Amino acid sequence: MAIFIRDFQKRSDLLIARIRLYKNVWIMFLLIMLIDVFLIADVVYVQFFNPLTLIYVFWSLGYLSLGSIFAYILSISFILYIIGRKIKTK
Repeated sequence: MAIFIRDFQKRSDLLIARIRLYKNVWIMFLLIMLIDVFLIADVVYVQFFNPLTLIYVFWSLGYLSLGSIFAYILSISFILYIIGRKIKTK
């Protein structure tokens, strides 16, 4: 009976750790999406309320693409880090 209780406790600890890990991944993903939404809102604001400043529109589009590239590189590296940690713990 004691072995069963220890095994159950070990499994529940692993489950809690996995839930915490996935919660961190979701928080990171939501932060990246929030950054992208702010960048897209910046471009939409410039296009609709300042149509004469084309230079600023092009600069904002470049800023948008750079921000998206940075956000996706950050998310991919974070996912690879998590996979590496999972492999290391096995």
